Amino acid sequence: MKYALLLLGLPALLPACSNDTIDEGDNVVILDSGVSSGPTGVGSFEVIVDGELMGTTDIEPDGRYASKYADGTVVTGQIRRESGTRVCFLPDGDYETTCFSEGDTRPDGSYEVVGDDGSAATIRPAG
Repeated sequence: MKYALLLLGLPALLPACSNDTIDEGDNVVILDSGVSSGPTGVGSFEVIVDGELMGTTDIEPDGRYASKYADGTVVTGQIRRESGTRVCFLPDGDYETTCFSEGDTRPDGSYEVVGDDGSAATIRPAG
């Protein structure tokens, strides 16, 4: 199965969650007025891994997202929040669900994300 680079850019950074479909009752993110229970919210974000821009992710108020990468790949899907600081991306198509933990938002709007294996990336507002 292909791995979506999604919000973090590297499959190793985003381990698979236990469920790759949105079931009735799942905690799907609805991002009213750009606010969610963690730093992942409505807007366009750049994903930085080891100082390199991996791509951008656009997140809509209904929790849908589109990730665009330097190689031209585009992945779309739905976000599911598992807790106040843990988010999973459920991609459309033949990609695995990926999850990560979010750090605190800095004054410039950026924040760190960490996969279960300890790999990290910086997420920052695009533009």
